[in-house]
Amino acid sequence: MKKYFIQKSPFVVPTTDGKRIEEHHGIPTTGNHEISIAHMIAPPHWSEPFQTPEFDEYTYIISGKKQFIIEDEVLILEAGQSIKIEKILVSNIQILLKNLVNILLFANLLLIS
Repeated sequence: MKKYFIQKSPFVVPTTDGKRIEEHHGIPTTGNHEISIAHMIAPPHWSEPFQTPEFDEYTYIISGKKQFIIEDEVLILEAGQSIKIEKILVSNIQILLKNLVNILLFANLLLIS
């Protein structure tokens, strides 16, 4: 049995807001509940509602910029930068993601209930 798997057909997550998400490793592609690795391309001025992370999330910016609002702090990451956002245990702390960029998402899903 091989000790590796090459993903040639990522799952394209259905969306209606102009972004494209290709899930390379995770539940929809490999059945793995412990990790999610996805590539997302979002259009300019795209944003999503505030959310409370249920797991640690790592984001790497390939091109463009992405704005994060974390605990009232505004952060703007640019191409070549990355961020780790830890699972938030307090429900009133939320994160807002805004921008249109080419990013790689890596989420550690071990903590999802």
